[in-house]
Formats: sequence, structure tokens, C-alpha cells
Amino acid sequence: MQTLIPILHQLHQAEGTSLFRYLSHSPPYSSAQNAPHLNAVKKMSLDADARVRALEDLLESLGESPAPLNFPTHFASLHFMTIEYLLPRLRIDKRRLVDVYTLALQNLPILPWRDTVIEPGLAAHQADLATLETK
Repeated sequence: MQTLIPILHQLHQAEGTSLFRYLSHSPPYSSAQNAPHLNAVKKMSLDADARVRALEDLLESLGESPAPLNFPTHFASLHFMTIEYLLPRLRIDKRRLVDVYTLALQNLPILPWRDTVIEPGLAAHQADLATLETK
């Protein structure tokens, strides 16, 4: 149980400070031609918010207080960017999230919520990455 809590906090921090979560609060500019890209990113952003809430609920159920989440300061100007400019950065961020979830699963014991929170999170990030890499 000693490694469990730090791993969950790490997942919460990674998910909560991701570029996707930031974009759910401040979407980028997109022309009508690139609306499908923006719509896919918006869905990924909303999913990120849901995963943050699920991790917070899990931490609280284990008697932990989730750490406050702050976006990196360099995100502040990103809402002025186009979706085309952001796509390479989104791919990098999504790869980082896949890596964090993969490492967490390698180090977490088998627990009931692993199947309902962590494994679906990894699967979603892998699917999102596949979508981003085709754009």
C-alpha cells in the first residue's frame, strides 16, 4: 500500500496538468476545415476531466486528499494557437500519458478499481494517440 498512494497521486498530477485538460477550459482556434480535428480534441479534453474526477474520487475513497492542480504557465498562450499548431504537442502529451499509465499498471497491485479506473484510462489514451497520429 505504500507505493499505491504515490502512484495514484502521480496519475492524478499527470492527468490533471495535461494539455488536454487545459484545452477543455481554453479551446484552440480552428477553421471550419479543421473542425473534425478540434472536435476530436474537445472529446479527449472532456474525457481528461472525467479521468481527473475519477482519480480524485479514488484517492478520497482511500482517505487521501488529491493535490491541487495547476497548469504549467507556458500553457497560458496556447489558446491563441491553431489546432494545426497544437497537434504535434498533443501527440507528445498523449504519449507521456500513455507512458505514465503503463508504468502505473506495471507497479500497481491487482485491486478492484484497477479494472475500472486505471486500465480504461490507459486504453483511452492509447486510442486517442492512434487517432492523433492519423491526423
